[in-house]
Amino acid sequence: YLHTDIAKLRATLAPFLLKTQEYGFLLTRSLFYRDLRRFPYTPLDSSAVIPAGTSSTAAAQPFMNLVASGGTAEDILQIILVSPEYFGLARQKAFWGGSRWKISFQV
Repeated sequence: YLHTDIAKLRATLAPFLLKTQEYGFLLTRSLFYRDLRRFPYTPLDSSAVIPAGTSSTAAAQPFMNLVASGGTAEDILQIILVSPEYFGLARQKAFWGGSRWKISFQV
């Protein structure tokens, strides 16, 4: 009987948790760091200076709203991968330090 209750709890709780603002922020932060090499609340120039009065979630808010409305990690990743910032990093060869990019794509 207890096993059935736990299964019901998981089935009910998991979809709820995956739509929270906290999950959306953590997901956005991890994808930004992995793919853009910065956090969503840091400036595009990757400096450590965050303007005074800037909320740590302000830049991530559109992505958090996307997750809250049913968006997935793949939806956020798609937005990141087609961004000018991502292409700029690729053009600057910032992902692999240059050598791998030159060998793979003969730039």
